[in-house]
Amino acid sequence: MDMVEAKRETLTDIKLRALYIEKRFMSNNPEETMLAESELAALQERFCDECRDFITPPMAKAVKKDFNTFLVVIDWAFDYYKKAGD
Repeated sequence: MDMVEAKRETLTDIKLRALYIEKRFMSNNPEETMLAESELAALQERFCDECRDFITPPMAKAVKKDFNTFLVVIDWAFDYYKKAGD
């Protein structure tokens, strides 16, 4: 497996985890919601670390501020690495 393919697999994993966490935000349990917030913050940090060569500081800030932006930037990064591998 080359580096680009590994990066795309990592991004797919991050996106799937983010979507799973999003469902947990709908819980009526405050503890579950707090845990989901913590996991999402860690996932956003992981994404920013993994994609240092793609993401800019303003993008990183936006990713951490808005969940939908996070998903969009994951898709952009995936496309970026997909093109890099072609």
